[in-house]
Amino acid sequence: MTPLLESLLLRLAGADLGAGARARTEAVVFDVLEPADRQFALDLPGDPRIDPIAEALLANPADDRGLAEWAAELQTSDRTITRAFRQATGLSFAQWRQALRVHEALALLSGGADIRAVSERLGYAQPSTFIAAFRRVMRVTPGRLMSGIPYQVS
Repeated sequence: MTPLLESLLLRLAGADLGAGARARTEAVVFDVLEPADRQFALDLPGDPRIDPIAEALLANPADDRGLAEWAAELQTSDRTITRAFRQATGLSFAQWRQALRVHEALALLSGGADIRAVSERLGYAQPSTFIAAFRRVMRVTPGRLMSGIPYQVS
C-alpha cells in the first residue's frame, strides 16, 4: 500500500468527512489503486466432480475431512480430486480450503466477531493456530488488519 493510498483510506475512515469531500476522496482512491500481486477472490470450482466438496465447505468451513475421506464419500480417487481442484481453481484442495477459511474469517471479522469466535467457527483448535494460518495467507495478523493500524505487506 502506498503512503498516498494509506492516507486517503485513513481520511475516508474519519467520521467528520462531508459528502462532497468523501466523493472526491473516493474518486482519488480509485485513481491510485493498482492491481494486487496476489489474488484474494476465491474461484468456485464449477466442476461436478468436486462441487459437493465446495458446497459442504461453504456451508461448514470447519469441516476438516481430508482428501481420502472426500474421495471415499464421492467414490473417486484423491488424485482425481486433486487434479480437479487444480484445473478448476488453480489451487490445490488444501490451498482452496485455506482461502475459503480466510474469506470467511474476513467476513466474520468485518461483521464484528472476535478472533476467538472466528477461530471456533472455522474449526481451529486454538486462536493462535487460526492467527498463524491467517497470517500465512494475508501476511498480517487478523487483529492488526481489523485495527486499522497501518501495516506494510511485503
